[in-house]
Amino acid sequence: MARTAEWHIFSCMFQRNRQVVFHQPPPGPLGPGIDQLAAVDEEIWPGSRFPARDLECLTIFLTVSGAATTSVAGHTANHQAGAIVAIAGGARFEESIGDDAWWHVRYLMLAGPWTKPIDAALHAHASASAFYPEAPPAWRQRVTSAVHLALRQPAHWQWQVASLLTATCADLLLH
Repeated sequence: MARTAEWHIFSCMFQRNRQVVFHQPPPGPLGPGIDQLAAVDEEIWPGSRFPARDLECLTIFLTVSGAATTSVAGHTANHQAGAIVAIAGGARFEESIGDDAWWHVRYLMLAGPWTKPIDAALHAHASASAFYPEAPPAWRQRVTSAVHLALRQPAHWQWQVASLLTATCADLLLH
């Protein structure tokens, strides 16, 4: 049986082990370029369906386990473990979670002047996104590390996240 919700990014009843943190970075390494940062690590119920909606900001998803299908601007990406998809802010998308297992996903949502050229580059594609079905291990590790650092906020976490975001976005745009 399919489960439906208005949108899952900020409010979904079909999750477990969800960790979310929202930041409006203070002055520092993220402050000049990132106005808002959300880091999420969650598992979503098998068979969940999320109708089309507009994504408010640049989002970088990493599938840890399970499967999902994301449709963006009429293009479909099938997520399996190890897949990364970056979706431009303002893009219309919808998601369907595989029926067999929880979808474990980590993602970063970013807004601010620093994301504008990345959004523009992604919008230059018909799909307003970039999909890497088997992202290199280094990319997956950077997304995982950035999410975990933003969730835990150890000393100097902003410097580390800024470095990880720079490398991740450069990889996404250059490949």
